[in-house]
Amino acid sequence: MPKKAPPLDFSGNWGIYNRRSTDDPRKQRMSLPDQHNCNNRKFDELAETEKAGREKVVYPDEKKSAFHPDKRVVFKKIVADIEAKKLYGLMAVEFTRVSRNPQETGVIVQLMKDGKLKCFVASTSGRTYWWNSADDIMALMVDGGIGCKESMNRSVVVTSRMDERDKEGKPMGRQLFGFKPHVLFHEDGYEERITLVDDKRLPQLIEIYKLAAKGRTLEEIVEWAREKNVRNRSGNLLKGSTISDILHNPYSKGFNRHDGEEYPWKEEHIPKMMMPNGELCPIAEPPVSASLWNRANIMMASRANGAIKDVELRRLFKCGSVIPCGKCGYALSPYRVIKKKT
Repeated sequence: MPKKAPPLDFSGNWGIYNRRSTDDPRKQRMSLPDQHNCNNRKFDELAETEKAGREKVVYPDEKKSAFHPDKRVVFKKIVADIEAKKLYGLMAVEFTRVSRNPQETGVIVQLMKDGKLKCFVASTSGRTYWWNSADDIMALMVDGGIGCKESMNRSVVVTSRMDERDKEGKPMGRQLFGFKPHVLFHEDGYEERITLVDDKRLPQLIEIYKLAAKGRTLEEIVEWAREKNVRNRSGNLLKGSTISDILHNPYSKGFNRHDGEEYPWKEEHIPKMMMPNGELCPIAEPPVSASLWNRANIMMASRANGAIKDVELRRLFKCGSVIPCGKCGYALSPYRVIKKKT
């Protein structure tokens, strides 16, 4: 006689999942408080047969992007609970909150297809997707694919806009040590974001370059920063990695770097100084000269090890492997010269 199929297990609780859309609250499609309210209202509206004494388990708010797999701690906890048959159903404002990549979409869909997760509820639309409905399984796969496509399209748009901003000479990302962001509010309500010189930290920035150009090591510069109580805008003492990033950043000599290319400042995006009368005045020249920037970076590159040193030197010498020798025709290339100790 054929073996009987094991009885279906309809035990388990309801899991409530909330995920932040972005680090910028102004750009969120739905804030975390709104997600909580929407999920709570929908849970209260569930039929008694669906509740059936099952508890509501609200997981901690997820604060990682769903675009890349294997990055979210809370999501992994939910998958583990489903595998352990602790959940009957899962609820979120929409399926794109749960997954925006094919891998994790497939994980949830497969768990439902195997009957380990009985349903998913999208609280905004009110639709319930059941494990034993081929149409519902297909709809979840489509929703997950749409979310993945939206994220990929947004990534392309953001990357393209970053390229445009660099070529326009606009600063990218967090302002370098020695500068700070500032927002101008115009009468028509327009908000203009500009870069101001940090009067307190700019002299410290220049001193860091001078110390590096004199041959001081990162450890010695870190010790100097500790003695002088040099701190970033967050109030933290400078670390070696932070100082290394400062020294390698061409913004201090008047350039933005993106994707390996350097773009000079445009006149309208030059950092400004706040005068005593409140007037904003563009700085006359970059705070660090090109010669000082190059000397500091050459000294830092000369302490690198092996292939890293060669790569750093070639990056600094833009004409390396370009100018041919007048006698033999070979391309010139920078290399290390090591003096033997006598």
